[in-house]
Amino acid sequence: MSSPVPHSSVDLFGADSSTSDWTVEAAALLERFAASESQPWTCERYRAWAAQQGLHLPDEQRRFGAVILAGLRLGWFVRVGYAPARSSNSAPKPLYMGVGQ
Repeated sequence: MSSPVPHSSVDLFGADSSTSDWTVEAAALLERFAASESQPWTCERYRAWAAQQGLHLPDEQRRFGAVILAGLRLGWFVRVGYAPARSSNSAPKPLYMGVGQ
């Protein structure tokens, strides 16, 4: 599997924050995932897909939250509702949809 090309022009967390290679790779994959999904999706589904693409899953899964918020801020996708997530004992989690869908 080839690694996605990170978008070096995208500053995910502001000029004062440092970003890791993991964050840049996770964001590049998120942009690709959001553009290709034709049905609403949860962060949980994106995480599983990203792992299949070769992204190392961090021990702290909440790390994905910052990547999701950055994607929302950049307009790659929008919230469209809520759905239960297995990762949180079926608590409702946001559903997202790519803006081009």
